[in-house]
Amino acid sequence: MTCDAVSKQVEKLAKHFRGLESLSFARIDASANEHPKLQVTDYPTLLFYPAVDKSNPIALPTKSSLKDLGAFTKKNVKAEEHANKDEL
Repeated sequence: MTCDAVSKQVEKLAKHFRGLESLSFARIDASANEHPKLQVTDYPTLLFYPAVDKSNPIALPTKSSLKDLGAFTKKNVKAEEHANKDEL
């Protein structure tokens, strides 16, 4: 998938999950911005950073359907909400 196609999918996901305080979507142009902890070797790259362990992002397949990306996001956001409740 091209960067533009993946970007459009992520924009749709962001609209769908808008309003969840525990979830943020961000876009970085890794070809123009470097960060020592961000190892991008292929374009496009999708990374999910769990709130409970931001140092270990989960790489997502860019060939995933919008439905698959939505299911992954929903599953991981719920898992994190449960983890945060367990901390109390």
